[in-house]
Amino acid sequence: MMQIVVPDEYRGRLQGLFTVVVAGGPRLGDFESGTVAAIGGEQLSVVSGGLACIACTYALVRWHKPFMKYDSRNPVA
Repeated sequence: MMQIVVPDEYRGRLQGLFTVVVAGGPRLGDFESGTVAAIGGEQLSVVSGGLACIACTYALVRWHKPFMKYDSRNPVA
């Protein structure tokens, strides 16, 4: 989706950002799950991680409405 909408001159920068997110995102999840598991146990860690995913998805849908209306057949930013 991002590669289609972004102008050609920004694609390299976008790919760099994408790499940081893909490489760094799971490490943040590892940190969260390890910290919560150490404090409150494994079950709390799983539940809090799931709730964090739901909250982030809700935030994306709520505050970035064009994301839900994106049509890959007509890629307009």
